[in-house]
Amino acid sequence: MSTFQVKAAEVIQPNRLLTLSSDTNGSAIISLTKAGGNPDFHSTRQIAKDQNVTVSFNGKKAWIIEAGENLKAGQRVQAGQDGKLVKSTGSGIGYVYADATAGALATFIRTSSGSNRATRPTRASRGKRRQRRYRSSRVWYKGTV
Repeated sequence: MSTFQVKAAEVIQPNRLLTLSSDTNGSAIISLTKAGGNPDFHSTRQIAKDQNVTVSFNGKKAWIIEAGENLKAGQRVQAGQDGKLVKSTGSGIGYVYADATAGALATFIRTSSGSNRATRPTRASRGKRRQRRYRSSRVWYKGTV
């Protein structure tokens, strides 16, 4: 598990979506994810403004996040006001596992992260990757594919 220290830019409530950014000095800060934004982390406890906290990466794709409105199981969601989950107007950042009412905790399954730019490999790079897999298969099975 990887960790690093960061300062909170505002008061953060538990179970909210968070975004990593920089202040005017270039220091790393976390704040609530803006409506429609793409979260980097989530809070598990209340954090005071200007408090230094340790961010831990544990690789979980399911987060417990407060619902900003009533949500149905399997519904695509996005970041809403105050870092809460709301119904998605597009493809969203994931979906909720079970029904949740506004203000309740929802199990959120992340299906996208990072920027909104396209990251799909080009046709040429996909071909090379297939070729590498095939070569490694031949070596592993000593030519019996």
